[in-house]
Amino acid sequence: MKDLKYISLLVLLGLLFINSAKAQQSGPWSSLDSNAIMIGDQINYEFGITLPKDMIVNWPMFADTLTSNIEIIKRGNIDTTYSYSDISLAQKLVITSFDSGYFAIPPVDFKFKHENDSNYFSSSTGTLFLQVYVPEVDTSNAFKPVVGPIKEPYTFRELLPTILAIVGVLLLIGLIIYYIIKRRKNQP
Repeated sequence: MKDLKYISLLVLLGLLFINSAKAQQSGPWSSLDSNAIMIGDQINYEFGITLPKDMIVNWPMFADTLTSNIEIIKRGNIDTTYSYSDISLAQKLVITSFDSGYFAIPPVDFKFKHENDSNYFSSSTGTLFLQVYVPEVDTSNAFKPVVGPIKEPYTFRELLPTILAIVGVLLLIGLIIYYIIKRRKNQP
């Protein structure tokens, strides 16, 4: 029982040490979900920077492409995370490529300065590489025709609005006929 207490205390201290060591890392970084994709596939490209809280960052802006071969499909918001003395900013981009080959994703340059200073500092992420493959096609076999959509039976949930509309129209017609008959007989 005593050993279990010591082991759990050591594990807890180790977790605290790992967290504090991670919080001390600063500077720019970038990462890809994968370094190899098929042509037209989409992956996440995330980049960011960790700085002291008193710094102001000029966030890098991208056009529709990272390079002539790598396109940006979607831009995420800039996420901000605060720690005891640091601030971390990160953004996620969904990227793709419609060319095959081995492409370099250029470094992202960050410019930052202290709040009360006019001198800008600069730091960059590392260069990442992306391999884009072309699917292998066996041209010796005949091409197969495109399969059309599969017809599925309707469910009650899909038919319910139509059924309610028909019942409503029939009730309305019935009320109109009842009103006309009562009016012809001059009955209240």
